[in-house]
Amino acid sequence: QKQAVLAREKKKITDQQRKEDTRRKILLGSYLLKKMENEQNKEKILAELNEYLTEDRDRKLFGL
Repeated sequence: QKQAVLAREKKKITDQQRKEDTRRKILLGSYLLKKMENEQNKEKILAELNEYLTEDRDRKLFGL
């Protein structure tokens, strides 16, 4: 029973960490999309993404 309680607590913490990580990614993505409204920023960000992304399907999302 103690193990079940510990497992639930651990899952709760893990779930919260995952939610926070997802929120960080969404906020960062939103920030970058806003920055890309400026053409100079857009070119710079896409150049960096071009180096960072390795999967063709990911690159295709950004027209790279």
